[in-house]
Amino acid sequence: MTLWHVSPLNEGRGGGVETCLLAEARLLAAAGVQVTINARTYSGQPVGYRVRQSPFPLWLDGLVPVDKLVAMAFYAGVAAGSLRADVLDAHNAPFVAAMDPARTLVTVQTLPVLPGYAWLWRRYRRARYACCSEHMRTEFLKAYPRLVPERVDILNPGVDPDVFTPRPEPRGDRPLRLLYAGQWANVKGIDVLMAALDRLEATAPDLPVYEVWLAGSARLWRGHSIEQEAPAIERQVMGWVQRHPNVRVIGAVPHDQMPELYRSVDALVLPSKSETFGMVLIEAMASQVPVVAFAVGGIPEVVIDGETGLLVRERSAETLAGALASMLRHPERLETMGAAGRKHVLARFSWQAHMVRLWELYRRVNPRIGPSPF
Repeated sequence: MTLWHVSPLNEGRGGGVETCLLAEARLLAAAGVQVTINARTYSGQPVGYRVRQSPFPLWLDGLVPVDKLVAMAFYAGVAAGSLRADVLDAHNAPFVAAMDPARTLVTVQTLPVLPGYAWLWRRYRRARYACCSEHMRTEFLKAYPRLVPERVDILNPGVDPDVFTPRPEPRGDRPLRLLYAGQWANVKGIDVLMAALDRLEATAPDLPVYEVWLAGSARLWRGHSIEQEAPAIERQVMGWVQRHPNVRVIGAVPHDQMPELYRSVDALVLPSKSETFGMVLIEAMASQVPVVAFAVGGIPEVVIDGETGLLVRERSAETLAGALASMLRHPERLETMGAAGRKHVLARFSWQAHMVRLWELYRRVNPRIGPSPF
């Protein structure tokens, strides 16, 4: 089998799209599949697969229509080189479905724009789609009602439980540690987290000693608008950190170092306003780290409230502070929830399960490919 992955990949920054794509590429290549990644940016080391990188820069999102012309040139090059591929797997690159719908599976992890949908919808509806969660599937079909629901499936991302493992020894006497990991952006709830922790200090002085670790930065994502917003967010976060001696800035962490980071903390806080799935959730849970998160988007499909973590139904700093206080006051629950979270991940979110499902979807796109190597 010959597979072409197509993605506006920004390799090396650990986002959910790239983490999933690169894991798939490695596992497919190890199973004997000829894999080529077509990316507009790539800076890593291919492991068994090939990479065709576009000569055109990716991050021109503030320079319309220049970026549209660059994207069209990129996809034209993909189309010209893909004639021998059995399946085109487009990760958040849906225009591939308009070019060659009969061979295309579009992996949907964020709500995409289908270029020219008003005119090309008949072509788009002939392709197949794999959404990262039921929530994403619902939003996708709502946005594009002319698509065929039976051709829109669910494919949950996975995690390697042999890489993301629990810490080998008990916490000991050190303070409890809460971790925020990701882009410093209001859509990810960094503003709500800061307000919640301020409220926690003001209203719950009797809590056990705890620390907050901030991993990531305001510049993990790239793009014109992100670069414009980053300085103000950095000033806000760093000014807040200076007023809180129990807060430690970790900074951007390469994805291959995330397992060790999870093993160093006791709970993950994900205060996102919107989240289609949340790779950090299953990574933390595989590491036996419970989660505190708002019950938005696809998060309730991943976290079992009261069992693998706490889901906060009302999205406010007050309710988040209350959930964090409950977690910190009962540290014995952290171990119980952590163990339940790892068991849940092993049952539902392993890469093995993901690859079995992915191969089923490839065979729906092209029934001529062979039986699954997984």
